[in-house]
Amino acid sequence: MNAEKLFRILGISYKIRHSGSGIIYTVKCPYCSSGAGHKHHGNSGAFIVHNEKLHYTCFRGCYAPLITVLKDISGCEFDEIKETLSLVSSD
Repeated sequence: MNAEKLFRILGISYKIRHSGSGIIYTVKCPYCSSGAGHKHHGNSGAFIVHNEKLHYTCFRGCYAPLITVLKDISGCEFDEIKETLSLVSSD
């Protein structure tokens, strides 16, 4: 999974943080930052690539399926995200 290529194509802003287990791509959680029904505010989201699979976690407890998070962060439609995921998964 080429996460950086995925984020570039979808126009997602991220920062890179290195940890003992690899690279963590930090982003602004779309749910914390929206305040819509969520009690947290701030930059708490992160994408983590583990065993070639991309996972999303919010360190404050927000949750949504990966494709929904990518849609909400990028503003792209589901079809575009699915196509982009298949493209970068084969890299």
